[in-house]
Amino acid sequence: MNKPLISVVTVCYNASLILEETVKSVLTQKYENLQYLIIDGNSKDGTLDIINKYKTYISYFISEPDNGIYDAMNKAIDKATGEWIIFMNAGDLFIEGALNKIFSTTIDTSVDVIYGDTIIKYPFGNKYINAGFFKDNDIALPFCHQSTFVRTKCAKSFHFDLSYKIAADYNFFYTLYQNKSVFLYIPIPISQYNAIGFSTNRVLETFKEVCAINGHNHGFKYKLKLLYFAIRNYLIQKIPNFIIVLYRKWKYSRNYFF
Repeated sequence: MNKPLISVVTVCYNASLILEETVKSVLTQKYENLQYLIIDGNSKDGTLDIINKYKTYISYFISEPDNGIYDAMNKAIDKATGEWIIFMNAGDLFIEGALNKIFSTTIDTSVDVIYGDTIIKYPFGNKYINAGFFKDNDIALPFCHQSTFVRTKCAKSFHFDLSYKIAADYNFFYTLYQNKSVFLYIPIPISQYNAIGFSTNRVLETFKEVCAINGHNHGFKYKLKLLYFAIRNYLIQKIPNFIIVLYRKWKYSRNYFF
């Protein structure tokens, strides 16, 4: 069986402390048909030194100013030549052997998106997250972007809408869903996602953008949720961080925490 070419993309900016682990997780996949692209936002720290260290394994690399993470991801989509594309950005990791597990069998040509489960890395431990699917009360993307493969031709048709600063990934997949794209769920963990990410600590802003995208940005329930997230954000700013960490550790320890 000839395995499809997979375009793996890492977007980074001043990521010298976390990039190398991500690069290693890509290269140790031992998947024989891989295109690896790194899009850097003109880093000024030691990021470029790490990239140069692994340059013989990198198919495409560019370092230049951009208009944010989604702009950088769009650049990668334009350069990708694989049948499938996945984003594994600085700080995020592939689960060992994930690529070979996903593509060990032939994927039906009707499938446009493949998604799986995720391990979320918190400062106090890891939690296994089963992927969900779109529903009316979404407050974020129901599956992890880093655990999702998209047919590259689909990505090239839509790209990420830069008018969304936080939830452009939700908009991207929701647009595919609205356009009747075929989603395939495979119940295995694909990535380990670092919870200290771009939108993790911006729940209120993410909620506003998601609701604007799916049309649920009105009504009493929406206003109640806005109030809830506003109060939540206020309390998080006022409560000492160690108390928040202890609470989250207790909360998540009750369900798939290890």
